[in-house]
Amino acid sequence: LRILYVPTFKSYHAAGGSYRAQNPILNIYGGYLNKMIYAKKYLPAPFWIPWKTVLWLYLRLYWPYLSKQYATTKREHCILISAAHLAFADHKRLKRVTRSDLEVAAKKLGVDSSWK
Repeated sequence: LRILYVPTFKSYHAAGGSYRAQNPILNIYGGYLNKMIYAKKYLPAPFWIPWKTVLWLYLRLYWPYLSKQYATTKREHCILISAAHLAFADHKRLKRVTRSDLEVAAKKLGVDSSWK
């Protein structure tokens, strides 16, 4: 396989997908849950607790501020915050994320599980 570098080449990717960018279940809950499961599995034990502590602080102190830019309503903002907190709580009982886990989270958060 030969790779050719062309410095003047420009490529554009139209944003889009099968679900909206800040879906509270797929992106927020699933994203944070996957991060925690992966970190717990692969981080050496002495690094796991500090990493988890920093993430907890981030979710409590910075995520509420950051998530405001993604929410269009106060209710949506609360759901984004709750989705991240629920993912943090659920990492203790899960070893991988399944569709049924996402559906249970959607029900707990009171959002549609159609992933649109």
